Parts: sequence; structure tokens; C-alpha cells
Amino acid sequence: LMEQICRPPNSSLDIGQKLNRELKLACSKRNAVVVMGDFNMQVDWEKHVSTGPQKREFVECIRDGFLEPLVLEPAREKAILDLVLCNEPDLISDLKEPLGGSDHNMISFKLQFERDMGKS
Repeated sequence: LMEQICRPPNSSLDIGQKLNRELKLACSKRNAVVVMGDFNMQVDWEKHVSTGPQKREFVECIRDGFLEPLVLEPAREKAILDLVLCNEPDLISDLKEPLGGSDHNMISFKLQFERDMGKS
């Protein structure tokens, strides 16, 4: 499953709860999950800690879903707001961060996967 997220800054608690429910649902299906986008949440990803209930719930959701944050460099000023999360990090290769010069820098990566051709 690959999903792209754009969570507006200062989103309501309801939006955060919906995001967490979607992440939990995706991770519960026991498939490979790659989630990327602008989450607009400042988190210390080295320690997996944050302030405020909405951010703490998000970090718990990421931890519970065994999603690993792969972006370790700020893509907007000094903040890591743009994330690539994956429960099978070996699927992601050649991650380049940050690239570009807008207010958000671009992050690129390659996704490694096998396709099941099945029987016709």
C-alpha cells in the first residue's frame, strides 16, 4: 500500500484522529506500507517523542504500526515535516533529502518491489 498525506498546519484534533485511524487500518492488513507527505508535525524522530496530545498520539500510531521514519534531514527550514514512513524499510532505496529550493525541499527515493504475475 502506498499513500500520500498532506496534513494542513494547525489541523483540528478530529483530523489528527482520522489520520491515525487510517494509518492503523493500513498497518493492520499485514502488507507493506509506504506513507509519504507533509505531516506538519514536529517530532524528535531520533527519540520518537513530541509535545502535545495530538503529536504524541501520532508517534504512538507510528510506533504501533511498526512504521519507520526514513527522512532524517529537515526539508523545511529546521523542521522534519515531510516524512517517508515504511514498515519494510528495505523496500526504500536511494533516498535523497533534501533536494530543491522552495519553502519545502523535495525528497526522492526508489521503491523496490516484486510483482506477482499470477496465472492467467
